[in-house]
Parts: sequence; structure tokens; C-alpha cells
Amino acid sequence: MMPRVQSIILANRRGISIAVHLALGAIAFILAFMLRFDFAEIPFQYADLLLKALPIAVGIKGVAVIHFGLTSGLWR
Repeated sequence: MMPRVQSIILANRRGISIAVHLALGAIAFILAFMLRFDFAEIPFQYADLLLKALPIAVGIKGVAVIHFGLTSGLWR
């Protein structure tokens, strides 16, 4: 890896780790909705609920990740 890219990644590792946690949480939330409907088309009222609940779920996940320090030991 190039030294400049590596130094940028290392300087921002906590933010990158939090972003990965949030992205994986969002993917898991969406997949849970899809699993609920057997990976078929999600009905409109539930798709609307998904779009309204997703930011709340990701926000709660972000607060939990930061509060409990879940990113502190990942880069050792």
C-alpha cells in the first residue's frame, strides 16, 4: 500500500470503523426486512416503514457503537 494512502487510513481509522459498522448495520436491517418477506417484493406500506425506520436504526447503532467503544480494539 502506498505510504500516503496508508497514513490517511491510519489517521481516520476510528471514523472508517464507525462507518463500516453503520453500513453493515443498515445492510443487516434491510436484509431482515427482505427475509421477512422471503426475499420477494416488499409491500408498499412495509417499504415505507423500512425507509422511515432505517435512519432511526442506524442512528441507534451509531450511538451504541460510540458509547460502548466497539471500535477501540479493531486496529491492534
